[in-house]
Amino acid sequence: MVKYEFYNPTPDYYFNPYLAQWIGQTFTIGNTGLNGNVTLDSVKLFAYRWGLPGTISVAIKATTDGKPSGDDISTGTFNGDTLGEAEAEWFEINMSAVVLSRDTKYALIVKCLAGDWNKTINLQGIGSVTPGTYTGGTEMSTEDSGANWTAYPLFDCNFEIWGTAYTVGDLTITTQMYDTMALAIAAIDTDTHPATTDHHNINILPGGQGMKSISVLKYVRSAT
Repeated sequence: MVKYEFYNPTPDYYFNPYLAQWIGQTFTIGNTGLNGNVTLDSVKLFAYRWGLPGTISVAIKATTDGKPSGDDISTGTFNGDTLGEAEAEWFEINMSAVVLSRDTKYALIVKCLAGDWNKTINLQGIGSVTPGTYTGGTEMSTEDSGANWTAYPLFDCNFEIWGTAYTVGDLTITTQMYDTMALAIAAIDTDTHPATTDHHNINILPGGQGMKSISVLKYVRSAT
């Protein structure tokens, strides 16, 4: 498992999700971390608690015009009652698997549906003293359970996105008498694989004369 995207400034602010007030942070794969298609494994957040907030729900959504849109594409939960009350700590939320695409913006959303002002978590971030500098997204919030979102460009949450490189499979090539070999690679089963990918392992076995180069071409197949 690899940290694919992250923003870890020294916090000077906190954000409180509770009831219909949700906290969001948009992020772009490849902005600060590795740039590639990734199967999401978990999300890490930096926070402490007030009272006993109960279950913390986390979701990933696609974005439209920089704001969360559509249904959740990945979800996870965490027992907020296990966090400390004095100092912020990193905690990990295991997420349902989904492939996040390189160079694509998503929204990380945090909810505390059973909480209130005295029973919530203090998500750590930046923007009160020092403006946030994360260029792949921004902190945002909603007060009506996601119907309307307000973005705050000078603020950002501390977050980490962890996952595994997405691969379709391995190809084995035996060299022949070619100066150049071109390979077109596609995800064949579009019910279980995205229509496009650029993560492939290519094994070249000796067996012929003088192959000089291999060109790998990404073939795009419609998922419909």
